[in-house]
Amino acid sequence: MSKNARLVSEVFNPLINPIVTFLVLAMDDPAQPTAKIFLNWAVAIAFASGLIFLYIAYLKQKRVIESTELVIREQRISPLTFAVLSYALGFGVLTLLNAPWLMRGLMFCYATNTMVVLMITRRWKISIHTTGIAGPLVALTYQFGWMLLPLYILIPIVGLSRVKMHRHTPLQVVAGGILGVAMTIVQLYYFR
Repeated sequence: MSKNARLVSEVFNPLINPIVTFLVLAMDDPAQPTAKIFLNWAVAIAFASGLIFLYIAYLKQKRVIESTELVIREQRISPLTFAVLSYALGFGVLTLLNAPWLMRGLMFCYATNTMVVLMITRRWKISIHTTGIAGPLVALTYQFGWMLLPLYILIPIVGLSRVKMHRHTPLQVVAGGILGVAMTIVQLYYFR
């Protein structure tokens, strides 16, 4: 396994991506007071990263899963189910806080995209990493425009890292990327 592939996989981990993405989205509204920006971001990362990470760590400690990387397809079901619930609750809280529409929209997309990934995962191991980089890229493109298009090269880079690590087949990483881009584009278009 290549050190570079592992590094890419860790840097663009599906639980790391929301931390950066929601920070950028929260800070892009200068009319918001700093405390409100921080609150929106803290809520978003709690539900999109923190709680899910803690749940996966708990499952690992209890030996329900072999690895926090969720290598075994069948061991992804419980964490994905928990993630759907966490994202849905996060969407509800962000809505109550009247967070910017794109933060709420992305959290909604996380919930629905993950639900689809969960359904697929019951039969096939689709790449959560490529889905997890594609969705945030679409949200950031809605916010900042087409100038972010070159960043979409991250999808095949992340996908290649997963293939090189023998975590997925090329088809699984392509399917994850397509799912993440297509579903997020459609949902955010109608969400606004």
